[in-house]
Amino acid sequence: MSQPRVRRAVTLMDVLFSLIVAVLFGALTVAVQRGLFRGVSPTLGAMAPTAIALLVAMTITLCSLPFGDAGDTGNLWRFALAGLISPGLSQIVFTHAVRDAGSARVGILIGMAPVLSAVLAITVLEEPFRPGIVVATLMIVVGGIALAVGGERPKDFKLIGLVFGALASVCVAVQAIVTRWASNGTGVSPLFAALAVLGTGTLVLVGYILVTPRRASLREIWPAVVAFLPAGILFGLAYIGFMLAYRFGRVIIVAPLTATQSLWTVAFAILLIGRQREAIGPRIFVSATLVVVGGAIVGAVG
Repeated sequence: MSQPRVRRAVTLMDVLFSLIVAVLFGALTVAVQRGLFRGVSPTLGAMAPTAIALLVAMTITLCSLPFGDAGDTGNLWRFALAGLISPGLSQIVFTHAVRDAGSARVGILIGMAPVLSAVLAITVLEEPFRPGIVVATLMIVVGGIALAVGGERPKDFKLIGLVFGALASVCVAVQAIVTRWASNGTGVSPLFAALAVLGTGTLVLVGYILVTPRRASLREIWPAVVAFLPAGILFGLAYIGFMLAYRFGRVIIVAPLTATQSLWTVAFAILLIGRQREAIGPRIFVSATLVVVGGAIVGAVG
């Protein structure tokens, strides 16, 4: 006779850990914008924080070796495939999006990824349809319209930035689907999975630098590292935390709380960049709230 499945109780650590991950991702977007303010090209701005994040993840993973192992290393290639999409491709359009549209608006667009991922899971993976997904989708559509149409905008705002931001959100959503497939039935350590994702993402971005018409010189690399050091550290900690949260926490708690990263991005943009410079008005708060609630609904019904 099979034993009944025991549901792990939600702990305060689940809540705090998930909120910390959301705060880190929210701060990351603003840190990227501040790095771009220092005159670094978006090309190096895409690669530098990802490479730094890889070093952070490597350090944490090496320190963890006495307490665990890599698990099923034979399936690490699946996570490496996910890394080609994000942060590989996504970081390129994400950095251009932050430059052209500002961190607050791009942070809201990235917050749409959970709903896009759910829609992809239904259409591609044939996961069961849930009415809550329709509600969440409508909310992010309204939030996206509020973000894109009218309202006050930053002085150097370009509409193409919102397009880049939407593409970055799609990349993150697709990567989530690939990561879910990679995790299915495998015992890969979340730390080593994060290494594989960040490693291939860094390789894609290095390749991107090499094939661009204007290649970055060695003299430009160190200023880029300095400018994006905070973003890279935040990225590494956030991604490691994200993988651990989904591995050991309950999804119904982790997903809605990590979805609040959009609100944290807006908060950090006001604090570190300025409400006037980012042109953050009521429309931005409405858009962010709709996107966050939509993401929370996806987590609750998922």
